[in-house]
Amino acid sequence: VEAAEAARLATKSEAAALREIVSKQTEMLASEIERMRHANAERADQLSRYVDGVVESVKGSISATPKDAVVASEQLVRQVEALRSETTESNKALEKKLHATDEDLRLRHRRLEEKLELSSVAVRKDAERSVAGSERRVGG
Repeated sequence: VEAAEAARLATKSEAAALREIVSKQTEMLASEIERMRHANAERADQLSRYVDGVVESVKGSISATPKDAVVASEQLVRQVEALRSETTESNKALEKKLHATDEDLRLRHRRLEEKLELSSVAVRKDAERSVAGSERRVGG
């Protein structure tokens, strides 16, 4: 009976620890996603201001030549590609973190299941010993 109580308390403690770990990792990922969202919004805003500036400078320059328009267009393409590249890298980093967290949680869950199985075996053996002892006392 004592082993059963100890196993139950150990299981409860492990489950609480696992919940705490999952909660912390969830908070960390949510924070990282929010940080990335903010950074991407900031980059998009900067790019938008840059595009607006290029458009205004081209419109304001009556003597703008086709060559100036090509240069401005090439600069704009480079800026868009840089933003796309940064966003792709941020997404890859987040994906790696999510995958690592998923693997960690799976491993912890497997370990918890193993501990529960061992506890259950210990409780079953303890119960069998108790029953056998009671039967000996009653029968003997």
